Amino acid sequence: MSAASQNEMERLRKAAEILVDKNDAANEKNRELMVMVERLTDERDAALEREQALAAHVERLKTNFMAGADDEQLGEIINGTPYASLARRDLIKQAEALEGFADEMPMLSSMGAKEALRLRAAELRKQAEGQ
Repeated sequence: MSAASQNEMERLRKAAEILVDKNDAANEKNRELMVMVERLTDERDAALEREQALAAHVERLKTNFMAGADDEQLGEIINGTPYASLARRDLIKQAEALEGFADEMPMLSSMGAKEALRLRAAELRKQAEGQ
């Protein structure tokens, strides 16, 4: 092999090493960015859950205040956690969905399923009251 060929081979080998190093660095940066995106996604999800919990808590306070709740009842809500209000809201939504399903299915009444759905909805509402 000629000296010129050897020099060209050495130049190409060094260029390949540089490309491999750059690729490794880019892959590492990509991994770091993926970890950062995952962390930010988790933080966003947690913030959204807090926002929903606070909104449910405010709505619960407003509803009870407008319904004439006394100071003790309002105090229990205020001293409770927003997450309890969120759980309560979700239980009520589930109960409403079951009741709506039962109302839309007249054939269920003859099978006793309609009453079973209404009983389950009542249980969910009772759980919501405990929140």
